[in-house]
Amino acid sequence: MKYLQSENRIELSVSELCSLVYRTDVEGDDLLSSEGEDLRCESLLFPEDYRRNVDFSTILDGGVVKYRLFGTADGVFEDGDLFTVDLVRLASPSDFKKKVREENYAYLKLLGLLLCLREGCGEVALRVVLVNRFDGGFRTEVKKQTRAELESFAGGMLAAILPRVRRLIDHETRVRPTAARVPFPYSEIREGQEQMIRRGMAAIRRGQRLFVQAPTGIGKTVSALYPAVRAFGDGLCDKIFYLTAKSSTAREAYYAVGKLFAAGARLSAIVMTAKEQMCVCEAAKCACCGVSKFCNPRDCRYLRDYGERVSAAIDELLEIGNGYYASLITEVALRHEVCPYELSLDLSELCDVIICDYNYLFDPSVHFQRYFDRVGDFGEYVFLIDEAHNLVDRARAMYSVTLSKNSVAEILSDELFPKGALYDALSALLAAMAGLRELCRETLRREEDGGEVGYYISRTRVTDFDEIVTEAERQLALWLKISREHPIYDRLRAFWQELRKYVLLLGLYDEKFMTYVEMSGGDTCISLACLDPSEVLDGCLSKGRASIFFSATLTPTSYFSDLLGGGKRPKLLELPSPYDPQNLCVAAVDTVSTRFEDREKSYKKVASCIAAAISGRAGNYIVYFPSYSYLEKVYEAFRKKYPKVNTIVQKKGMFAAEREEFISFFKNDEGRMRVGFCVLGGIFSEGVDLPGTRLIGSVIVGVGLPGFSSERNIMRDYFENRYENGFEYAYTYPGMNSVLQAAGRVIRREEDMGVVVLIDDRYATPTYQKLFPMHWKHLKYAGNPASLAEIVRGFWEKKEK
Repeated sequence: MKYLQSENRIELSVSELCSLVYRTDVEGDDLLSSEGEDLRCESLLFPEDYRRNVDFSTILDGGVVKYRLFGTADGVFEDGDLFTVDLVRLASPSDFKKKVREENYAYLKLLGLLLCLREGCGEVALRVVLVNRFDGGFRTEVKKQTRAELESFAGGMLAAILPRVRRLIDHETRVRPTAARVPFPYSEIREGQEQMIRRGMAAIRRGQRLFVQAPTGIGKTVSALYPAVRAFGDGLCDKIFYLTAKSSTAREAYYAVGKLFAAGARLSAIVMTAKEQMCVCEAAKCACCGVSKFCNPRDCRYLRDYGERVSAAIDELLEIGNGYYASLITEVALRHEVCPYELSLDLSELCDVIICDYNYLFDPSVHFQRYFDRVGDFGEYVFLIDEAHNLVDRARAMYSVTLSKNSVAEILSDELFPKGALYDALSALLAAMAGLRELCRETLRREEDGGEVGYYISRTRVTDFDEIVTEAERQLALWLKISREHPIYDRLRAFWQELRKYVLLLGLYDEKFMTYVEMSGGDTCISLACLDPSEVLDGCLSKGRASIFFSATLTPTSYFSDLLGGGKRPKLLELPSPYDPQNLCVAAVDTVSTRFEDREKSYKKVASCIAAAISGRAGNYIVYFPSYSYLEKVYEAFRKKYPKVNTIVQKKGMFAAEREEFISFFKNDEGRMRVGFCVLGGIFSEGVDLPGTRLIGSVIVGVGLPGFSSERNIMRDYFENRYENGFEYAYTYPGMNSVLQAAGRVIRREEDMGVVVLIDDRYATPTYQKLFPMHWKHLKYAGNPASLAEIVRGFWEKKEK
């Protein structure tokens, strides 16, 4: 729903009007679905002059405001002087026998009115065609309505949403202008901020995609939000989506919106939280995955009669204020006995800024359908993508899936598993997965325990297998429609989600994907893996007017614009650090090789370099390694030579309490030596904020290359063909971004000082030197531990003067 102030008119689709009144989605499978086409219905049902997918649009006078109501009928035909408008739906056997819901007829009545107004007729027939999903049988329900009856009905529908319309008009006439003239919410704009804001405004106005590398301290969050808010005020966008990978950055965005609100922009903002975290129906949570296992009114009391209670809950939230987060939404939801997650979805439609995880836009399985699957003119969006360096791997994961033979076998072995078509389909799938062994025959070998190990990699689909998966998914989907009460419903629904994603990705599979089969540990797995997510991300970004990607590490920016759907003419911006470069000492030891084949003879050298790096001043340091095994060997050498240094070591699979203990090790005091040993690219190499004296140095061992593997080598070959620098795209650039993230832990505030030491001879090569950020221009090279010690001591001595 959109308000055009200049014409005092509301733009509103028939489906949206129905959803607002009935609080349910009445749209479903249309007549042209693949199943519908195969029904071969009789010519009497669909006569020769039958017109499919007929679009309607008209202007209605609502008194307070005019409405342009538009929608699409599944079909229209004329029998004599009587026009008939159709709604065609596929139904499960249980729904097939039920009376057609009133909201479906409401949808038809509105379309019937639009048909009457177009054709100038006084009466129309409204026909619902229900088609049985299983056997293709059909039944119809027909009602005749006069134009006067339809006009009266539409008037009642519009009256029902009048409070919502008044709120929208007030928002457009009173709230939006406050965003257009809001001042920057801080007393001064830093140089980097001014440039980011100016370029952000230009990108939004011109409908561009902007990639910004901005070091810590620029104030990236508010610098991205401010131009978007001003653009919102100018009517250039209808919603701002702030997308992030972490809850911590979501909180920062929420705080920044609060600052803009205090400065005068009376916007509303919501922080979206995952369904499984907001679910308050304990009985609904699946023990195996924690996801709500039955989200339907019959089984969950918080969804029962949801439409009757949600308006009061929304009104209360709107009275409370302009900022909404999970705990507040849940509190109000419980008071009104409605589902908190569904309430947050409905509330988001009344918010100007939606702060949410990447997957709400990019994940094909869980994205915002109400915003990104709609047809018609529903407004323009601006996407702000925070910590964008994370999105490459996240997107690959979103568009990849793995199926396991053992999982299928376990499901089939359940004594409660139903016999019939579903059993046959999953049995065929199990046999097909066992047959994947043949694909691995060239790499098969036997382990000492007698188990077989092998793999198969291809850039093409396994067509026969994919057809079996598709049939299994179809049969399981049909079974789930009618079997909610079955004891193993939850388990099969979770498995269906895996099959569904596999089938969905088959529709996207092209040269940017690969197929990977692996036999190991008595199991056989098949994966569809995304090599290059650029095209699918480009499709997602096209749903908005403009996008701003930003991070402290987008090196090189062109690499990220290529992989994140930057399109043909992305705009790139790299900003210098706002902090005094003299507060950071960057040194590289270029005489040590940390390559895999040289590591065994490097342990003592690296340990000596670590000692030299921390010799200039006692304090807190973190040393990052390319692997746990390398870490352990160097740590052993370091402890043997320097036993009195207080150390802590990252372990595999640390629990939350252990992670907190590790962070707490780095205390905010001076004169005490503490050294942490971590893995590069792990939980302590980014997103960790240790300001002041809590961290005064990072030592990075190696260049951060991802582990060599057959899959990544295929990625290398793909990028070599596409960009002619395959090794850099598959290995060098991802590794260097891990290095830059670890180095960025040191300077977090304007007054911070510290050292970054790089240990690897490759840092002296042009390949890596061209990736150094601008604030590393004072980097010095050390040929041995003694010269490194001299460099860091000189830095600290200069700082003490």
